[in-house]
Amino acid sequence: MLQPYEQSVLAACKSNGPLLTGLLTHNGAAVDGATLLWAISGIESSHGRDRLHARQESNYSPGGLFYARSVDLQQSWKTHGVLAACSFGSWQVLYQVARELGFKGQPEELKDDRICCAMATVLILERLIRKQGAKTLTEVLDSFNSGSHRDACVPLAYIRNGTHLYLEGLPYVNS
Repeated sequence: MLQPYEQSVLAACKSNGPLLTGLLTHNGAAVDGATLLWAISGIESSHGRDRLHARQESNYSPGGLFYARSVDLQQSWKTHGVLAACSFGSWQVLYQVARELGFKGQPEELKDDRICCAMATVLILERLIRKQGAKTLTEVLDSFNSGSHRDACVPLAYIRNGTHLYLEGLPYVNS
């Protein structure tokens, strides 16, 4: 039996998953978008259990690599303080990244599974697939965690855990 927070995550995965098409697994099978989103939520928040905890990302804080490069981020800090450098929700989407992808809400709104999953889906589609050229499950998992699958940072444990959760599939829910 799923916990209420898992039910919310699963509903968001099923709603947004069909938008994620064209990706392949390591053996050439089509990736199921809902299962991919479920796997990422499993790594990022234990399928929503930890969704209410924001994580500060030091590179988006004053003195960090991205902070110095972004006037928008600096302005966001003036409005939201440390929340401007945090990731939120079941998919732990960075507030600044969500803003770059068109999100107009407040940081805490990303704790809502419907909103966070929609932003994670846009992130995967627009940044990871269309902009960076990710074509496989492994490349999406790599990029979701490290920012790009084309860099020297390869989060092997994240990819291994994400692949394992993906292969487990969606939970069966007797309706």
